Amino acid sequence: MQLDYKGCCNFLDTRRLNIINEVNNISLKGNSFSSAFKSYFQSQTIPNEVLWSLECYNDVYCGIYNSSGDLFFTASQDGFIRVFDSSGHYFRYMNEINVPEYTWSIVSLSLNNLGDTLVFCSLSPILYFTSLTDVRDEELNLKHAELQPGERNITKTFSVDFLGGSSNQVVSGHNKGMVYVTDLQTNKYESFAVNPRSKADVNAVTTLDRSNNLILAGSDDTNVRIVADLFMAIFLLFFHDGQTHSLALIPYL
Repeated sequence: MQLDYKGCCNFLDTRRLNIINEVNNISLKGNSFSSAFKSYFQSQTIPNEVLWSLECYNDVYCGIYNSSGDLFFTASQDGFIRVFDSSGHYFRYMNEINVPEYTWSIVSLSLNNLGDTLVFCSLSPILYFTSLTDVRDEELNLKHAELQPGERNITKTFSVDFLGGSSNQVVSGHNKGMVYVTDLQTNKYESFAVNPRSKADVNAVTTLDRSNNLILAGSDDTNVRIVADLFMAIFLLFFHDGQTHSLALIPYL
């Protein structure tokens, strides 16, 4: 049995496909990770040279660019999302969104594929979203979708991301090892336990393809899992030392 990646991950090169095949064998046969496999993933890094920095009064837990790179959004522990013009060499403050009710801090942000809707979350079972028709507006209309606790009784949201090709559907990671897929317009959702440990937190989620058939979920048990076909199958992708706090897909060009 092999995962079918045809049509959804054409940017993957042969080397990465071999790695995915090894993951399948490990997941299905129960083999341990080889030293070469662990060495490959532990050696993959992104640029970390600091060119300049922006000092803030509160801790900033997340930040994202829009698709063109002209806007940058930050979320802080003071309950504000700030929008910056990033088209120049330095950021220029444009607007902010005040979240009147949140828990501890805003911890995750995501833009939809059109770039006109922003979704975010704090450590509660509530997803917030707003339209970005004009980010220079003084007032941005803030809406929310409150998730039901479900059979495992979730109380926190750690990560949220729009599904690859969707403008309304989001995937979110929660405590109790749960992942939710929610339609922000109808507030309908599907939920599934991606971690067998009910005390494990799903700290990071994202999608691998525009068809939304493959979801990545990273937990504080050091494992990152692939959720295939909207929770019909779960495969262990890889593990590492420590907790997973963020996931992002960087295509190989």
